[in-house]
Amino acid sequence: GEVVWAKVRGFPWWPGLVKKIITRVNKHDTTYKECKIIVNFIGDNSHAELPSNKIDKFSNNFEEYSKTKNKALLNSIQLAKKIISGEISSDKYLMKDNKENVIIF
Repeated sequence: GEVVWAKVRGFPWWPGLVKKIITRVNKHDTTYKECKIIVNFIGDNSHAELPSNKIDKFSNNFEEYSKTKNKALLNSIQLAKKIISGEISSDKYLMKDNKENVIIF
């Protein structure tokens, strides 16, 4: 449920909410782990499964990421600020599911 910046190729950094962190562990080699983060994008009705290097804390690089004339992005940034302040609930951006967070392959 943390508000973050997320980056998908071809799009600017966009505010989103962490829905889930998935760790994949190989049952034959327990030292191998892969981590993906599912992010629901704020104000966009979309989501993505991203590696951790495509996620940044919302407070990090705020000036750089929020420097835009894109109205949809500016609206999403305002919504993200309202979620952080508690002015609006993040519930509508976080669809619940019962899938496991650890996948063994």
